Amino acid sequence: MTDYSVLMLDIKQSRKLNEAQRQSAQDDLLGALNCANALFYDSLEKPLMFSAGDEIQGMFRDLPSAFLAYRYLRILVQTVELRGGIGIGSWTTRTESSLSTEQDGTAYHRARAAIDAAEKDRFKSLKIFDEKGCSNLYEAATASSIGIIERRNKPQKRTCEIVELTCPLIFDLWARKPGQTNRYKEAIAQRLANTGLDFQNDIEPRITGMEKPFDAVQVELEKSLMGIPGLLEIATGASRQGIEKSMRNASIQLEREQAALAVYVLSREGAEKC
Repeated sequence: MTDYSVLMLDIKQSRKLNEAQRQSAQDDLLGALNCANALFYDSLEKPLMFSAGDEIQGMFRDLPSAFLAYRYLRILVQTVELRGGIGIGSWTTRTESSLSTEQDGTAYHRARAAIDAAEKDRFKSLKIFDEKGCSNLYEAATASSIGIIERRNKPQKRTCEIVELTCPLIFDLWARKPGQTNRYKEAIAQRLANTGLDFQNDIEPRITGMEKPFDAVQVELEKSLMGIPGLLEIATGASRQGIEKSMRNASIQLEREQAALAVYVLSREGAEKC
């Protein structure tokens, strides 16, 4: 039986948000979801969408993509802090609806258990559950990348969002699907509108000219960041030297390498579980 990976996310301390804060967070999330659904289109069985309250869920065809989608949303969403749970298992109740909320199976049950565990954990915001429960190996593999993202300050987060929008990481299994570039560039145009970047002149040639989206299983990622300081110079008005320093301080390259290492572990067949 084929295993699927269900990703569930919710907002930390959502009950403390007032109405205006909640609306701002949901608008931020909705824009980020549009980008994520376009980027991970070919690895999604059911798109990421709001379910009950502030919760989000979606079903992926592979575990690495579910992790990379969580990572991507953690980078893009800056109005609130998120936590997540990934469940690996079966998809038994299938409906013709495109809605993830109308499906069921052990992948969904385990994702629910995983996000409940994440809510109780004071130190780690992402849990991954399979048939044996929590995987210590998977948790350790993903913790470094997510930890770096969570420690960034506000200016670093803005820098990192532009880097990720223009140089996204996806699982190589889906990196050569036709039509992906067009879907993605349409989705991010609106997201980039408030950064000062001219999408048509600054971003579109970069994405359209890609032979394929950048590959998350390739640990040597320096080339994928070429040209980014110039884009950020346009967006922020800061000097290129200052931007390069900010990128170093935000550990952008290190985080991407840690994410690539996590993908390598998550894609292993028969990886050891706890």
